[in-house]
Amino acid sequence: MNLIEDSQELNEETREEIALVRAEIKEGKFHTLAEVKKELNL
Repeated sequence: MNLIEDSQELNEETREEIALVRAEIKEGKFHTLAEVKKELNL
């Protein structure tokens, strides 16, 4: 899924960061909003 329509406007560093974050999400390395709220007792 590509949320950014025209990725050619992004510099190389930004494209690399997006790729890293996508990989982390695929590996399950994230917290849902519900998990954060529970941890913070909100």
